[in-house]
Amino acid sequence: MGVHWVTAQPDPQARRIRAVAAARSICFRTRSLEQKKGEDAISMIVCDVCPRACRLEDGTTGFCGVRVNRDGMNIDMLYRCLYDTQGPYFGGLIAFLPGCNLKCWYCGLPFLWKTPSAKYQHTSESELVSQASSLGCGGICLFGGEPALHHEYILEAARLCRQKGLETILTTNGFIAPWLAQLYGTAIDVPVVGIKGSGSPRLYADMSADPKICLRTAKILWQANKRTQITDLIGPGLKYTEQDDREFAEWICGNISADVSVRLECLKDPASSTDLTIPLRHIGGESDATTRAFETAKRFQDAGLRDVQLPLSMNPQIR
Repeated sequence: MGVHWVTAQPDPQARRIRAVAAARSICFRTRSLEQKKGEDAISMIVCDVCPRACRLEDGTTGFCGVRVNRDGMNIDMLYRCLYDTQGPYFGGLIAFLPGCNLKCWYCGLPFLWKTPSAKYQHTSESELVSQASSLGCGGICLFGGEPALHHEYILEAARLCRQKGLETILTTNGFIAPWLAQLYGTAIDVPVVGIKGSGSPRLYADMSADPKICLRTAKILWQANKRTQITDLIGPGLKYTEQDDREFAEWICGNISADVSVRLECLKDPASSTDLTIPLRHIGGESDATTRAFETAKRFQDAGLRDVQLPLSMNPQIR
């Protein structure tokens, strides 16, 4: 994953994070649009976890299949549900959380948002952290789907990790609300924002999403946590151009930092997101995937990015 595990330091703001999260669970995430009069009033709420802003009637879920309206409260319908855990893997315990608010047509792990909820395993935050600790892992890495939708679970798991000197890595597509990104920026040790096709507007339009929101999330996370990383999924059929590459890299340099770590991932290999990475200057080889990734990375460097990474498996000469 390109992440070096180190001992986490106690977070002096942990208490503030929990207080803010608790306050939001009571107030901010349950904005009421309509409310019928009478003792049996049923409210309509707008979910503010992501920009889709789904309007939820009582008992209904949003586009993601995670957030549900229960008596006017926006809660996690799949709280403590995991598809699977694997590890130790590159030093960490990987946990797969279900549900997604993008549902990309090229998704490498579609079962994470297509599997019936009855098939998920129930694992509490303390059980997950204890499992990581007993396996000798340096921390936990949360994958999806879109794990950021489960903020109640993630914030508590991250708190317990820090108590045990473990770290938390959160991978997110970045299509989340600013207030949630701010919480994760402080609570998560290594946030990783996964951009698709160099943020191509044409690609994101197919998912009814705006790449500017995902980039905004990366900026918010970086401002709070300089260990934030960005990944860029590339490959055939993703509707991105060389101009998209340049504009993407220039935006990062101008709005985040030229020093942020940007790792390329190849569409043909969904597992590449957990692969080792090596500096761009060490990449060679003639395979189509390597050549395509190398050319993209060179454009990133030419635009000013100083820390560009490629998956080690993309170069058969140096496996």
